[in-house]
Amino acid sequence: MVRSAGWVQKISWFAVLGLAGSVAVGCVASEAPTRPVAQSRAIDVSFDCGDGETLSLVGDGVTLLATATDDSAVRLEAAPPGQTSRYGADGHALVLNNGEALWMKAGAAPMTCQR
Repeated sequence: MVRSAGWVQKISWFAVLGLAGSVAVGCVASEAPTRPVAQSRAIDVSFDCGDGETLSLVGDGVTLLATATDDSAVRLEAAPPGQTSRYGADGHALVLNNGEALWMKAGAAPMTCQR
């Protein structure tokens, strides 16, 4: 019987070591989560929004500088980060889709602009 109890004690000790190792591995800090990164691509394009309105976009695909006919300029960030079709900042939003830009400004009617 004594032999059997020692064996149980050894198995219990290995179980405790295994559990402690699992806990230690679980406590290791993982790398900080990263935001998806959009592929940078040079953008320099103008859109005709009708009624003499134009919209010019210049940027790298991650951020854009949008300039309207009245020379007001707004720096837009990809929203959400990691994609290159939706941008926004400071009461402005821009959606790009197949040569078309939907330009939205707080307090004004949205404009659909064509390349």
